[in-house]
Amino acid sequence: MNNVLYFNLTQNKKKLATSSHKTYINFCISLAKYGRGRVSPNPEVGCAIVADDRIIGHSYHKHFGGPHAEINALLSVKEKDKTLLPKSTIYISLEPCNHWGKTGPCTQAILDSGIPHVVFGCYDPNPLMSGKSVEFLQNQGIKVSGPVNETECLQSCKPFVVNQQVKRPYVILKWAESMDGFVSAKGQRTKISNIFSDILVHRWRSEVDAIAVGRNTFFTDLPELTTRLVPGKNPKPIVFSNHTEDRNMLNDAGKSNFSLSIDFSQGKIVNILQLLQNIYAEGPGILLVEGGPKTIQTFINSQLWDEARVIRSPLFLHTGVAAPTLKGKLSNKIKLSGDEINIIRPI
Repeated sequence: MNNVLYFNLTQNKKKLATSSHKTYINFCISLAKYGRGRVSPNPEVGCAIVADDRIIGHSYHKHFGGPHAEINALLSVKEKDKTLLPKSTIYISLEPCNHWGKTGPCTQAILDSGIPHVVFGCYDPNPLMSGKSVEFLQNQGIKVSGPVNETECLQSCKPFVVNQQVKRPYVILKWAESMDGFVSAKGQRTKISNIFSDILVHRWRSEVDAIAVGRNTFFTDLPELTTRLVPGKNPKPIVFSNHTEDRNMLNDAGKSNFSLSIDFSQGKIVNILQLLQNIYAEGPGILLVEGGPKTIQTFINSQLWDEARVIRSPLFLHTGVAAPTLKGKLSNKIKLSGDEINIIRPI
């Protein structure tokens, strides 16, 4: 979603600035989305600085390893507005960091700026860090307000929440099905979704760190699992298999860049969780699982999924390979030239 405008920055800023803390935090959530696909395993974070009912600085975390949202927002303040910092309020969708990593602590940057008031959306989901920055800032005489819009802010950085609390990737399940509930004809690759849905799927791929398919899907379809239809990075491709000899078959198929995840044992929660934790240990914070239906159903049955994106085509197949089934709550629905995309989350 890197090229989508989430918030009209050209609208009357003074009108926006006269609203409540909630409005500014919502603005921060909108800003945070610009970092999607670029910041993982860090969270998406947005930040705005307000003085005299006017936004004098705003930005977001732009890429992993780069400055955090607070630093970018401070850098965006024009020279003529810097004298306003000592009477301004800084709004952040996530509690600011208070540790050295690839960048310095944002709490220190806030202190150095002279900003006297911090409003944050949600606490750091890392149990070892949650609330520590708030305590530090308060001990330094900074007024801290929050959490504000906590549920929405946690949802905006949900992959980071999952990463920190259960040490596994955020799992997105994706499949396309016919109107009568089949993903393909028996034993053959079947085109289900239209080109507009295909482009959307490739955008989704550009926003994740890794993409996985099961062994049967790989050797039946030989998918590329790339973002060739849109600009953006290619995710790390993974094949789930319990056959060590498949590595040679991957090489023979010209897929030497694919990783092979061994010990994928269907239906055993502990093994699937261990598989996910192994993947997370290698770096990917967001995993897109594209099939096949048996692999996806295993994640569903094991309750190890965070989001499902189901493309339903108006096409009828009448017979074939049945689509996965799940129970969840519909969080969004998109219509694309006949296709219907349902975004589903666990109940």
